Amino acid sequence: MSIELAVSQREDKACAAVAMLRELMLKRCVATVVWSPRARKLRQRLVLGALFVLTLMVLVVRLELELDASFVEANTLVLQGGFPAILINSSSLVSSQSLRSSSLSFGGTMDFKMAALVEKQKRKWLATSYKPRLGRHEREPRCSKLIVDDEEEQARARKFMEEHERLEKPPLVYLQETKNCSRFVQERGYIMSATEEEKAFPIAYSIMMYTGVEQTERMLRAIYRPHNYHCIHVDKKVPEDIMAAMQAIAECLPNVFIASRLKEVYWATYSSLEALIYCMQDLFKASASWKYYINLTGQEFPLKTNLQLVKILEALNGSNIVDASTDPDMTSRWYNNFQPPHAIMPYKGMVFIIACRGFVDYLLHSHVARDFLQWVSNTEMPDETYFPSLNHNPHLRVPGSYRGSPDTNALTKPYLARFVNWNTNWKDGVGRYNFRFPCHGKRVRSVCIFGLGDLRWLTSRKELFANKFYADFEPLTLRCMEEWLLNMTVAEYSGRLLLNVSYYASLDIVRNKVV
Repeated sequence: MSIELAVSQREDKACAAVAMLRELMLKRCVATVVWSPRARKLRQRLVLGALFVLTLMVLVVRLELELDASFVEANTLVLQGGFPAILINSSSLVSSQSLRSSSLSFGGTMDFKMAALVEKQKRKWLATSYKPRLGRHEREPRCSKLIVDDEEEQARARKFMEEHERLEKPPLVYLQETKNCSRFVQERGYIMSATEEEKAFPIAYSIMMYTGVEQTERMLRAIYRPHNYHCIHVDKKVPEDIMAAMQAIAECLPNVFIASRLKEVYWATYSSLEALIYCMQDLFKASASWKYYINLTGQEFPLKTNLQLVKILEALNGSNIVDASTDPDMTSRWYNNFQPPHAIMPYKGMVFIIACRGFVDYLLHSHVARDFLQWVSNTEMPDETYFPSLNHNPHLRVPGSYRGSPDTNALTKPYLARFVNWNTNWKDGVGRYNFRFPCHGKRVRSVCIFGLGDLRWLTSRKELFANKFYADFEPLTLRCMEEWLLNMTVAEYSGRLLLNVSYYASLDIVRNKVV
């Protein structure tokens, strides 16, 4: 037993000696790495590697926090504004009562890369200059509170606008910035990519512009995607610097171009219709891929994201959104003209339309449309007669036109191409006040120029665009609309927000369209 005990003790001592030796060798290796001059490069690499990993972790956490904050803000605004959309997998943010009161639909695609891109671009979208400049601890009013009519924040916003003049970017600045197109596109925050669903459904736009380079450019930026097509008709009467600035902006953006022919446009004359047709011709030649045509002016702004527009237009299934009225008082516009050709019954309506490609094809290439164009050229406000009449004479079989009663009806045939707040005397075909809303901005020729108090209306409308905004009147209104649109885009690309298009798919213009 004593011999075995001695052997065991020797083995224990040997193991302890080996352990001590290993520990000593490890300490020596660490000391060599940490203190040896020969291991300096290795130390530097280890430190840089650790810093890189730490920085990457911080950036990932920060991005996740920013996106989460954006999702919450965007969807809160949407739901509080009554927009027909919902949060996906975010029930903790919304009460069950608010969900039950909305028109809901579940689903959606997730593109976190696109969401992160738009969130990053948002700072560039919203960057602006004020006179005087904001102090270090001074902040702009919060759009999230303005949209829900927070009285305290609205009072603060009005005081802010009185004390800080928003500095508009003059045309010459655009001429300087567009000398480097890649930098211009990046600094102005243009969204240069899109989902596959958006790419498969290009939209063609014509923009009638006569003043305000910056406001037109901001509206263009809001609708822009590189796979869409954008024709800008610049009134030939504008100063040379405005014309040059718009040309320079167009040259920096794929699929944006100035109309090949320009007119001096005068309100309520044939020249305004000619300008629209010039852009239609250029857009039709530019590509055979676009599905729908939308005409805009530089003083408007979208009420839907590009992806939402695509989903709505898909739901329309080839039908057109064109306003019309059978009010006999309107016949005075053409009473002194001869009988319309091809048994066409003329109707008055709004000039803003959303039309399928087949409608545009008919307007440009049908001899019936050409004959009628010649007829309306001798009437008052021909642009408000040409489109409504062709869309509401079903015997012409114009693609996407309407078989039913021409009158815009607030319930069965609403006019969704534009939200325009007219004065209180505007009625639809059955005597309803279709646009009877208070104006919280100011009225110019009966049309409301939107102000801060209109944000709740604007963010809850079913229309696709709103008319109109003045960049120099309560400028926070347009800025908040930009922020709201971007927040919706981020939430939508992340898969947390989905538009319910059943309302648009069930419209009477869809059920009774001319095929």
